[in-house]
Amino acid sequence: MTMQDDKQEIFRLIGHLANGLRQALNPIQGFLEILRQDNIDADERALLGRNVEESLMILYKMARDMNEQSFFETMPMLPLGTPVIPAYSCRHLCDIYQDYCKEGVQMVFDCRIATDVVCHTNLEALKLATQRLIENAINVTTYGQVTLTCEDMGDYVRFSIADNGSGVPAEYQDSIFELHGNIDEHMKSMGMSIIVCRTILRRLGGRIWLDKTYGSGTRFLFEIPKRAKSE
Repeated sequence: MTMQDDKQEIFRLIGHLANGLRQALNPIQGFLEILRQDNIDADERALLGRNVEESLMILYKMARDMNEQSFFETMPMLPLGTPVIPAYSCRHLCDIYQDYCKEGVQMVFDCRIATDVVCHTNLEALKLATQRLIENAINVTTYGQVTLTCEDMGDYVRFSIADNGSGVPAEYQDSIFELHGNIDEHMKSMGMSIIVCRTILRRLGGRIWLDKTYGSGTRFLFEIPKRAKSE
């Protein structure tokens, strides 16, 4: 990537963040103006309060994603020697995130890997990328299940997170890992976290992609090497 490409990426990032901030701040300003009025009843006031909380949560996620993206982009070296047993770490995450699922939604672990398979990688970075994908899936799933799959692919371990949500619109499938300002409600829920995941997995020597053939919601797949090369 050239210096000019780097500059363009930075400006795209700034534009994406500015647009996201504007979209989150505009309703907060409007809601607060209405809340100052005396002629709204308790139910309306409570609804507006929830709307403000949702907009504030979007701002929180943007700040969190910006911090994580900056950290992994600028970190000089990411230690990659920690032994990780994917079968155990994935099971642990599923147990944790079941409590965050909506009522009637099940967190499922589809284990297709032996418990003696080990990856030498960065545990915290791998866990963070997996968590962000699970959180996105849980956010858009109101029925059925969110499924985390882990399988042995020889020199690599492949993971996938699938949900029963509305899926990624066709017009965004080719650019889902790029920064863009005009996004629909489904994409808003992802924020920058999908870009953070891409950055992390690149630093781990792996890759991530969207399964465009998945017809029951959204499924992301990613792979990491069992033994990553030193950076």
